Amino acid sequence: MELYVAEIGGEAILAFRAEDDDEAYESVHDELFWGLLRADGKTVLWNGEPEIRVRRASAHEHDRWNEISEPDDHFIFLIPVRTTRRAD
Repeated sequence: MELYVAEIGGEAILAFRAEDDDEAYESVHDELFWGLLRADGKTVLWNGEPEIRVRRASAHEHDRWNEISEPDDHFIFLIPVRTTRRAD
């Protein structure tokens, strides 16, 4: 498994694991980012624009993943976020 990063507007937002580039691109679904706010609680993380880009993680992002991820994590946010979704 490789570590990938999803970027919005050139900012690294999410780190996640995938088998290859194709799986990485398929793994990042736009709806994952709907209903999320930045830590300020006022700014929408993604409003449908710009395009969400996927790339392989840098060495620094690998280090960050190793510092904060748990063994069962499929993805981690690299910035603080809040959700506007309600848990049912």
